[in-house]
Amino acid sequence: MGQKYVQQNIRRTIRLMNFICKNYLFSKKRYPRKTMDKFNELYQTLGAAWEYFGLMCQHKKGYRKLKDKEGRWACRICGKIKNSPAWEYLLPVHGAKVIGQYVGTPNRKSKTFPDKQKARLVDDAIYFHGARLNVRVHHSYPSSLLDKKINIAADRIVELQEKEVRVWIDSHLVDVEIAKGKADKGKKYGGFVWELPKKLLKKFPIICSYGPQGQFYGVEIFRPK
Repeated sequence: MGQKYVQQNIRRTIRLMNFICKNYLFSKKRYPRKTMDKFNELYQTLGAAWEYFGLMCQHKKGYRKLKDKEGRWACRICGKIKNSPAWEYLLPVHGAKVIGQYVGTPNRKSKTFPDKQKARLVDDAIYFHGARLNVRVHHSYPSSLLDKKINIAADRIVELQEKEVRVWIDSHLVDVEIAKGKADKGKKYGGFVWELPKKLLKKFPIICSYGPQGQFYGVEIFRPK
């Protein structure tokens, strides 16, 4: 649905709402109660239509400053207040789905917030065709580990879960974890590749990619059956 179509429908909806307000809801002329109830219901329905078309607005014509004490800015097309939180999303059936905007890792030198909740910038998740995606962004905040007070550093964390495979990405680490079966439960060990004996490496279904000068490019893992 093109932006021109969206803009036309928003303008048409606002004109109808203004017409109902001027001629019925706030008119000096008196109408029967049932008539007023019908126009009030119609006004509410048009408001829902305005909100629906506003979800499709891309705010391409910028914002205009409102004459209020808060100094807010509103979209020139749909009237949405700039940087106001979104309560609903409207996604197309076909094509890429866009939800939210990129929020990077906060400045690590910024202040430490008193708790996790106040430090939170983003904490959102979606189940997409069976896969779970979670994005978390937060400032630094205090926590405790083994009864010791520590500061959790500001970070951006992206976590993807596809059945038994979990991928964790933060500012310093990319972790791929494959859930163990019931027969494999036990202690978990770890180490750098160069630290491990060759007899162990032969059991690991991984391929490392590297460049001519030994630059590390990536790793491929064969998915266990």
